[in-house]
Amino acid sequence: MQKLIGALLGVLISITTFAQDPSKEGSSALSALFYKAETYRITGRSELAKEAYTMLLAQDPTHETALYQLARIFFTENNFFEAEQLLATGTSAYPENQWMWRLQAVNARQLGDMATALSSYEALMVLRPDQPEYVQDALQSALAAGNSEKALTFLSTLERLYGDGPEIVQQKMEIHLRNNDAKAAEKVLKQAMKDHPQRVEYRGLAAQFYDANGKAKKAEKILRTAVEDFPRNAPIAMELARVLQAKDQLDESMYYLERALVLPGMSLKDKGPVLLSLWETAKKDPSMQPMTDRAWAATKEIHEGEGAYYLLEGERLIFEGEFSQSVLMYLEAIERGFNTPEVYTQVAEL
Repeated sequence: MQKLIGALLGVLISITTFAQDPSKEGSSALSALFYKAETYRITGRSELAKEAYTMLLAQDPTHETALYQLARIFFTENNFFEAEQLLATGTSAYPENQWMWRLQAVNARQLGDMATALSSYEALMVLRPDQPEYVQDALQSALAAGNSEKALTFLSTLERLYGDGPEIVQQKMEIHLRNNDAKAAEKVLKQAMKDHPQRVEYRGLAAQFYDANGKAKKAEKILRTAVEDFPRNAPIAMELARVLQAKDQLDESMYYLERALVLPGMSLKDKGPVLLSLWETAKKDPSMQPMTDRAWAATKEIHEGEGAYYLLEGERLIFEGEFSQSVLMYLEAIERGFNTPEVYTQVAEL
């Protein structure tokens, strides 16, 4: 029975791509060499384009278009060190060119130079305050660089833009915990629960925090209050079931487990492994069968319209040895959009 329950309340580095935007015309834009370089680039002859841009930079070391386009060619060829030198020159000479900063940020990430990536995104935040995605990119770079102070600053900026929420609170806590400052993490959590008493997610975060820090009684107290205040919240019931099971309070744990499985609010991705494990256990312990039947019946009622439900049914039928019926369930899942190679492989094996 130990394997029935898992913790379910669980936190990107986005890779920016660059369009083939028209080059800016500099002082030598009408020269034959510039025209050749641009023609080679647009027609996909990258080696000839590289030669032409290199010759152009020999004549004008700060030619804006040549710096950017040559760096971009090197980037696409995974020649990140060559691109790095050109972009350093480009961002210094043309600090208003957002495309130069964007390419430098992504190139720096490829090199593992998170400090340069961070400073590049900070420049973009100033240049384009209308694009808050740069704040998120700066946050991820700060975290990767281990710069907790700036990461917290960026989180505060995101709060001002979007309001606070469980993800931001969790990220703040993780930063403090990374710095071995559990008190600061707890302070963030308490403030969130005080400001938003009707947000059950903060109760779940609090329970996980206290349970992970050796305060199981406090975690249980928070969860018991939460299931009373939010009696139809499936994830919080599941979390209480997990905590109670860890304390060997199995009867009460199973009560809250059933509540979590029959209520809407949890995905099949989260419920599926528990339901399959429960079914397998019921085959060995018939006293579990009534609860198992109720949980599966509720799952069908809630999720029957989802393709994932038929994958789950297919797996259950394999346990039952009903392979032909299992194939039909997998085929239904395919009809509903689950047409991955793994599903086809399973059908072929059956």
